[in-house]
Amino acid sequence: MSEQVNGQRIRRSKADWLALFEQQDQSGLSQLQFCKQHHIAVGAFYNARCRFARQSPVESPVRSPQDEFLSLTLPCPSGPVGWDIELSLGGEVVLRIRRP
Repeated sequence: MSEQVNGQRIRRSKADWLALFEQQDQSGLSQLQFCKQHHIAVGAFYNARCRFARQSPVESPVRSPQDEFLSLTLPCPSGPVGWDIELSLGGEVVLRIRRP
């Protein structure tokens, strides 16, 4: 994958991209923040990450089911069922769902 930086074309190898993905993971920055800081085209970063994730799933971190799901126990109401759900997605984005 190549991109333009200061009018010059940059072509990164798979090893280059994998090193960048590792740096971004370790940085604690979002992909967008990392790309801006390192002058990388965000689209190129996303596309490369997706492409290499499909090619080599072994390199992805192994996660247990406990890392993916949160167990919730809800009380059983005796009356009509209604609910409110609020998810904080980060970046001041909140998703609210309500069933009266």
